[in-house]
This record gives sequence, structure tokens and C-alpha cells, in this order.
Amino acid sequence: MRWESSPLNPVMQYSPEDKVLANPGLSSDQQQRIAKAININNSDVDLCEYKGQVILYYSWGDQQGIEHLSQAVYEGTLEQFLKSFFPETT
Repeated sequence: MRWESSPLNPVMQYSPEDKVLANPGLSSDQQQRIAKAININNSDVDLCEYKGQVILYYSWGDQQGIEHLSQAVYEGTLEQFLKSFFPETT
């Protein structure tokens, strides 16, 4: 096997979407902590394919001890997701 970096590296970019709340049961203090958190990093990705989608769980935060867990969904198979990092050139 030979490692090849994707020309689309990094595969995830941090963005305001990382802070979208999926749990309406968070306290106002927890919501404020997320709203005020510095977001300069996405890392530690775990993923699985489920019912034709790829579910990704990842950490975002400041890389200094304030981290949060988020979820993203790719509409497609795991094979399509992984192959998308290596677009064919013609």
C-alpha cells in the first residue's frame, strides 16, 4: 500500500455550521458556551455508513482544551465519500 494525500486536503474546514445545536435540551449555559467558543479546528473524525449516508462525528474547538462534538452527514455511500477526495482529472 502507498499513502497518497488528497488534493482536497484538508477534507474538513471549520465553519459556523459546527456550532448548530442538535440537542434542544442543552441548558442556556451550555448553549452560551458553544456560542462563545473559539472554533479554529476540526479533528478526530469517526464515520460510518448507515442507510446510504455517511455519518461523521468530529471534534471542533480551540485546540487548547475547549472542544465540542458535532455531527455531519454526507448524502451517499462510504465508497463515494472516500473517492470524492480524489477527483479524476482528464
